[in-house]
Amino acid sequence: MNKALSSSALFKDKWKSHFAKETPLYHFNFIDGVNFLKGKFFPVFSSIGGSLLMNTNSYDLKKTRDTNFKNKLLVIYNIPNYENNIGRDTPSGTKLKIKRIPEYEAYMADFSEYETLNEYFSKQVGRKKIGNIKRRKKKLEKCFNISYQLFYKTAIPKDEYANLMSAFKALLIEKFKSRKEFYSVTDSYFWDFYTDTIHPMIANGEASLYVVYNDKKPISFYLCYHFNSLTVGVIPVFDLNYYKFGLGSITIMDLFEALATKGYNKFDFYKGEYGYKKDWCNKIYNYEYHLIYEKSIISSGLSALVAAKFKLKQYLRQKGVNDFYYKAIFKLKNRKAPEQKYYQTTPVLDTEIANMSLKPFSLSESTNSELKKEVYNFLYANNAHIDAIELFQLENDRYVIKNSADNQYVKLS
Repeated sequence: MNKALSSSALFKDKWKSHFAKETPLYHFNFIDGVNFLKGKFFPVFSSIGGSLLMNTNSYDLKKTRDTNFKNKLLVIYNIPNYENNIGRDTPSGTKLKIKRIPEYEAYMADFSEYETLNEYFSKQVGRKKIGNIKRRKKKLEKCFNISYQLFYKTAIPKDEYANLMSAFKALLIEKFKSRKEFYSVTDSYFWDFYTDTIHPMIANGEASLYVVYNDKKPISFYLCYHFNSLTVGVIPVFDLNYYKFGLGSITIMDLFEALATKGYNKFDFYKGEYGYKKDWCNKIYNYEYHLIYEKSIISSGLSALVAAKFKLKQYLRQKGVNDFYYKAIFKLKNRKAPEQKYYQTTPVLDTEIANMSLKPFSLSESTNSELKKEVYNFLYANNAHIDAIELFQLENDRYVIKNSADNQYVKLS
């Protein structure tokens, strides 16, 4: 099993076929594990996949000297510094220099030192929090027809896989739409690559896709890569209409349990600071850029310039410039988007129902996300199953929910 994504021949071949079909890749005989692209104007060679797609790099340095390396600079993205041996020391007898520049903070759940996963949940996450998640899970399963599946080392039929990736993308678009942020991964340029690459990686065990279903509709996804006993969570998303049920936490808890049965005892939440990661993790570390060169006026100058650029980018991230940038891009791309509709819920008396013109309405065919959210919130509050309610439409985008179990009516307006 690979120790980093950069060790996956399949991933690298797919990446080249999508993004560098006619571009030569470079390899230097003193470094194993990473391939490089040459910059247009300077002898700067960057690890393939960049910072976005090649989410973990690992490499080994050898004593072999490359006579063709003079005045060149290697830039390697996404080195997790829990791999303490990477880039700490250069082989004796070489002239190599390494600059390690901190990037994002990242979070890991390491339950390898606990006898059971439940012990980790109890001591690290907390009994109260886990108990609350389990109660919400029971409520979710009481209100809907829920099932769970981990796709790992399995050949998913192509039609089923295409439907899964389409639903995955749709949920990601809704997620970042609600946050009013631009998310480049859902652009076809990147998503076509993921769709083409993840399918064979799931089959050979280098990746997995965890899916939660309501009936046959996917409502939560978690895409992961696998290296030895380590899982790296890459892209999570859940249907925001189920927010009240804590679907995100349910997904993480069940995913941990499913992975533990496969022998994985470490889960890397990857870089980026989000509150939920801290709730689940017991280790914090950093991702780093590594700059490798042999000391000369040219290579030292290049390394200083590139290091200054990376340090400036990290400073701007810490000041929130990244968030501002992605929100600004979102606004530019969605200037004509309609305002989101919000509903207020009010009880309806039996005497009022007779005077209303109620038209049956199918929630499953509706694209009104806010309406679904209010209906699901009603189910949560009343412990009602989705099959026990009826939905009716009134005029002016107003609706009535009927709970057949107790003949209760509420109006959404």
